[in-house]
Amino acid sequence: MSVIKTSSIVAGCRQDFDSVIAAFSNRYPISVLLIDDQAMVGEAVRRTLADQTDIKFHFCADSTGIMEVIAKVKPTVILQDLVMPGTDGMTLLRQYRENPDTHNIPVIVLSTKEDPTVKSEAFERGASDYLVKLPNAIELIARIRHHSTAYLNRIQRDEACHAMLDAMLEAENANRAKSDFIASMSHELRTPLNAIIGFTDILINDTGGSFSNREQAREFVGHVHKAGWHLVDLINDILDLAKIEAGKVSIEQTAVDIGKLIGQTIVMNESTASKHQVTIKNDVTADQNWFAQADQVRLKQALINLLSNAIKYNRPEGQVTVSVEKSPNSKLRIIVADTGIGIPPDKLKLLFRPFSRLGAEFGKVEGHGIGLALTKKLVEYMGGEIGVESAVGEGSRFWVEFAEMAPEQAKPASGRSNADELSDVNERLAALTAKKVLYIEDNEMNRLLMTNILSIFPEMEVKCAQNGGEGLRMLNAFSPDILLLDLQLPDMNGKDILRKIKVQGSSVPVIVVSADAMPETAKEVMMLGATNYMAKPIDSGVLKAMMVKALAG
Repeated sequence: MSVIKTSSIVAGCRQDFDSVIAAFSNRYPISVLLIDDQAMVGEAVRRTLADQTDIKFHFCADSTGIMEVIAKVKPTVILQDLVMPGTDGMTLLRQYRENPDTHNIPVIVLSTKEDPTVKSEAFERGASDYLVKLPNAIELIARIRHHSTAYLNRIQRDEACHAMLDAMLEAENANRAKSDFIASMSHELRTPLNAIIGFTDILINDTGGSFSNREQAREFVGHVHKAGWHLVDLINDILDLAKIEAGKVSIEQTAVDIGKLIGQTIVMNESTASKHQVTIKNDVTADQNWFAQADQVRLKQALINLLSNAIKYNRPEGQVTVSVEKSPNSKLRIIVADTGIGIPPDKLKLLFRPFSRLGAEFGKVEGHGIGLALTKKLVEYMGGEIGVESAVGEGSRFWVEFAEMAPEQAKPASGRSNADELSDVNERLAALTAKKVLYIEDNEMNRLLMTNILSIFPEMEVKCAQNGGEGLRMLNAFSPDILLLDLQLPDMNGKDILRKIKVQGSSVPVIVVSADAMPETAKEVMMLGATNYMAKPIDSGVLKAMMVKALAG
């Protein structure tokens, strides 16, 4: 009898042995197969079992192709006549026991002879029982039930054991994956931390003034800055993966203008491409109106990841080509192709696993091995598909595809890149003279950081409060033009401050600056009256842009 997959049963019965057995109790009915060339015997047995509603009866008068019959009816017990035309029951007994599919099925021999020698041979050949036909109805039913129950119990025990072993292996694999993840996380976190701690340690302990050369000191600080943002990218990607796994990623499906989105993505990656001496080619022409059903923000994130990888893993003077085509299933396929080193076939299956960099971690290409895993999750979460084709020495073609939508369903995309929006932010902020800023933050380093970020504007007066109570008092006494607010304060939550400001009727714009990067928190504080929300670490350019917008408004 074939073994049926049991993972669904195991999941619902706590993997307890007795409960697994119980869950199988109704899986298999008692099934009797009588193999006898006499139709009269078949009819007699059928009538004997007619009132046994839980017993299925099958009759076979010809032993030719008997294995196919057994495979079809899946008997829990075989009633076997010894004298058959063309073959004999003893030969069939031997065949049953030699075949792994029928090895354990109980066989009750039915014979007209009460001969000890015949009985002995039958048991030697593998018979489970021996009855002289036609046996008493009560005895036949009792024997059938006894052997069928023993057989089913054996199957149930075997399947329960297999299920429990599968569960144990699954748990071991999960623990191994968790250990591998933690080991990879440790490596990826410690690498940038090594640069941060190492370079700052050199600068702090420079008592001999060896860094009179400001350029070298600036270089070291640049390494620290770069390592810090590498950590931010790593943490953001891990949080995104966790949110997708938990089903907490907000998706807004709309008709996305693929041409415009590709153009924006290419602009954002041009400086990186120039640094790596790689050319980006946009094969999407202006007359191609491609619109796909996806979340505009998340699709942009996925394309940025694919384009960034195509640049980083390319060769000097290489090329990245972005194109769109109709896939065989009539969906829109966005293709990012590179002229890099390619990926060996045996490593393609590892490509979308977190922290799997296929040996690149030992090279010069920077990264943490989460980007492709996150991209795959994002694409599939939006209902799309992702794939890759690669040839060693020639390059790779990554593609994502989504359902096509009509242009009239499109949501307008932003026409300006972040670089465009932030290019003149310092000039615009400096033009807003004599402005007063209050920053409520309990952490001394964060207060020092903020005052130094804003120190380039001499006409701006910046004051700090260390807790909520002090901040509310200064809000009334100082009358700031803008309030920068942390959420986690020692005496009260920043949300409570927002509520108090609202009750007081103050119109001061509030930018919340918090280490809580959860979208639901940002949404909540905006509903409480905040003008904008920034998750730490602070991107000074973005913060200044927020301040310009708030002050100008």
